[in-house]
Amino acid sequence: MLKKQFFYFCFLIGMIFLQNSTLQPKNLGKPYFEKAYSIEKEDPDKAIELYNKALKEGLDADLRKTALWRLYFIYKDKKKYILAWSILKQIPNKSSVENKFYEDVQYYTKLSKEDFLNLYKAIQENDLSTLKTMYRNASPFVKKEILDFYLEKNQNQIIEDLAFVDTNSNIDSKLFLANYLIENNRYEQAEKILFELSTNDSHQLSYAYKENILYLIGKIKREKNILDSIPYFLLSANYSTTSRDYEKELALALYSLYRAGYEEIVYELSEYIYYLPNDPMQKLFVLLIKTEKNPTKNNLFELKKLIVNLNKNSFLVQKAQKVLIENGYYD
Repeated sequence: MLKKQFFYFCFLIGMIFLQNSTLQPKNLGKPYFEKAYSIEKEDPDKAIELYNKALKEGLDADLRKTALWRLYFIYKDKKKYILAWSILKQIPNKSSVENKFYEDVQYYTKLSKEDFLNLYKAIQENDLSTLKTMYRNASPFVKKEILDFYLEKNQNQIIEDLAFVDTNSNIDSKLFLANYLIENNRYEQAEKILFELSTNDSHQLSYAYKENILYLIGKIKREKNILDSIPYFLLSANYSTTSRDYEKELALALYSLYRAGYEEIVYELSEYIYYLPNDPMQKLFVLLIKTEKNPTKNNLFELKKLIVNLNKNSFLVQKAQKVLIENGYYD
């Protein structure tokens, strides 16, 4: 009798344990959620990675819903509407935000609600034939949207297939694709497009196109061997049609020399740069070398003012801080 009661007792405890383990999530993703939430404003890309990891590891119902909403708003703020919609579809009781979502989609992508949903349907159903047709006829904004979606999902083969859909289309489309691939570290694909463009379409290339192609090749070469990028940036500058573009590309060539340790050459050639670039980091570089060469009060003051809101861990900011400290302009 005692053995029978003991068996029933163990069975009851086992059922309770099983019920608790199956009905209540383990919430293993909570640490990733908390970290994502804390850095969301400063580093939204990292927050996206952590929110997705939290969802994969498991969250209770309330935290899961919050994580989905946070992902939705980050993607929407970054104007990644296909990814945002993929998240919004998972959230219950979302009708209050759908109309505003479609308004934003139409404003930025120029796609109607129907066209956007047809595009999303082609993606969900893996209808590559329809997707390639839609991609080929899409605006650069929508093309980037499609590529971003597959980049987020790590579906490299589809990215590669789409990257060559425009092979026979106009030069601007090819340059757009090459630039996108470079921004996402797909250098070999980008280089193939650029070299084919410079070879097969050479008779159609204006100075502006040649400038852009050489500039993009320079960016690729810089990732492999920084000194290899210099001839391309200088040639790109040679094809530039404005003084500002010429100086921007000259500054890029000088930056490669500077990183390779040829500061004295850089100081001499910097005399040919008369305008500060608009890009904050390029502006910092030009101002830095001018200040290193000639640390006047005005140069030091402008350098200090510029680095206040820039990334303090970057190479150029650290170099700027060193110059300011050496001249008593940095605490």
